[in-house]
Amino acid sequence: MEAEDKSITCLENGKWEPAGCSIKDNVVIACDFEEQDQKNLCQWHSVGKARYSWTRHNGETGTWFTGPDADHSIGDYWGHYVYLEANAPAEHQDVAQFVLPSFTGNQEYCFQFWYHMYGSQIVYMSVYLQDLTTKVTTEMTRILGNQRNSWHQATFNITSDVVQNDFSIGIESERGLGTKGDYAIDDLIVTKGLCKGSQEH
Repeated sequence: MEAEDKSITCLENGKWEPAGCSIKDNVVIACDFEEQDQKNLCQWHSVGKARYSWTRHNGETGTWFTGPDADHSIGDYWGHYVYLEANAPAEHQDVAQFVLPSFTGNQEYCFQFWYHMYGSQIVYMSVYLQDLTTKVTTEMTRILGNQRNSWHQATFNITSDVVQNDFSIGIESERGLGTKGDYAIDDLIVTKGLCKGSQEH
């Protein structure tokens, strides 16, 4: 039996479709983190202290009762995602941003990604846009606390009503009081046009 094709470029109408689906032509940027050099291809970077930064990883994280068991794309040990490790040397209230620069303003986009927020000391995950001209930051959502041991999808429409100039997309999280607070994200995709659907598992 062939494995299910979960190419990030084929996330269409909230469902994984076979290779060659129509959304591929509208992809602006797509990151499933399976390739080592994808950091350059996706142009993402981590902002914050070196001791607490978004890092590519596979398999479980280093602490029980927090973090994913596997990535979202492939769903096994070999699949990759990026995450924030709450173990030392990270300290209470350290903050890190995952940043995707930059996108042309005054257009319609759909931004989708999968997030994992499992642990008793999870604080928040904030998704925001930063106008690269005015430096004004607009928060799209703030997810608080433990979201169970599963991947969840977040979907956002980005329009000229939200940001008119060129902008970056950021995902920010804060380290809590202890080590049971690993955050993870996977399968980020920005496409032209408004979003069509979402799902969760």
